[in-house]
Amino acid sequence: MACPARASLGPESARRCGMTLSRVIQTVPASPIGAMFNRAAALRAKGVDLIDLSLGEPDFDTPNHIHAACIAAISAGITRYTAADGGQWR
Repeated sequence: MACPARASLGPESARRCGMTLSRVIQTVPASPIGAMFNRAAALRAKGVDLIDLSLGEPDFDTPNHIHAACIAAISAGITRYTAADGGQWR
């Protein structure tokens, strides 16, 4: 098995790649986005045709209307993160 060049190796992957994770790190739960990525990879390995929107970069340029919206938001001073739940700006 090739060892991925990812910082998100789980305990099993780390062991297979000859790494040892501390006991503290082993108690940290996997991130939900990482779990989505792993689930998509498992389904893809079973031959399921899917679109994985979990991790990675899109393979297309950002559309112009998104550029314009970003510039407008920055110009309006909207430069902070949203709430963790993705809620509206306050």
